[in-house]
Amino acid sequence: MKRGVLLFSLLFLFYCMANADARSRTNTGNPVLVFANGDTLYDFGGIPQGEGVENQFEVKNSGNAPLIITGVKCDSGHVTCKWTSTPIKPGKTGTIIIAYIAEGNVGSFFDDIVITSNATKVPYPFLHIKGAIIPERDHYIIPPKKKQTHHHGPA
Repeated sequence: MKRGVLLFSLLFLFYCMANADARSRTNTGNPVLVFANGDTLYDFGGIPQGEGVENQFEVKNSGNAPLIITGVKCDSGHVTCKWTSTPIKPGKTGTIIIAYIAEGNVGSFFDDIVITSNATKVPYPFLHIKGAIIPERDHYIIPPKKKQTHHHGPA
């Protein structure tokens, strides 16, 4: 538990430092990478073993110079990343697509996605993904939905 709190605190600290750096650059002719919906954590939910899922994140350049994303990566071998490779003009948007292949042991996962761009001096985790690998579709049974009963007063 303490380890999780420490990890969350460190991630929050990095996030705050990055946002302070981005805000200070807004008026100096530098690019600023922001996520269009403001959410940097995506929950893939349960993914059957052996299957793949992906999510597209929309990024916006809220700075005053073209934003160039030069790399998007994750240390997990289960993640592949694609991104807009052309410069993103100020006020315009681009995309980052994160795909997760559910291979390996059943259980939950949490991965950081590191973005390298000309918006920051050093790459750092901008995105975080989580979810759970569940048994293959052939090896689990979806429980039946429970019937809901409605009581309209004493019987």
